Amino acid sequence: MRLTQYRINVHANADGMISVVVAEIEYQRGKAHLVEILHNDWCLPEELYAVVEPILDRAAREGLAISNDLVPQLPL
Repeated sequence: MRLTQYRINVHANADGMISVVVAEIEYQRGKAHLVEILHNDWCLPEELYAVVEPILDRAAREGLAISNDLVPQLPL
């Protein structure tokens, strides 16, 4: 079974900037199989939504596509 997680790490800095790292991690059999850094940069706090919104939108679309492909199986 595959499981994909999107991890968002945000750390504040003393000068008012924030460090943003977004990673896509794919697990197979409970172990991290593939890690892809999607974003790693500094931004202002008011820019955070603009930075992570496209990534969250992509994750939501992929999750919806996967859930639409699942066919419920009823016990016979």
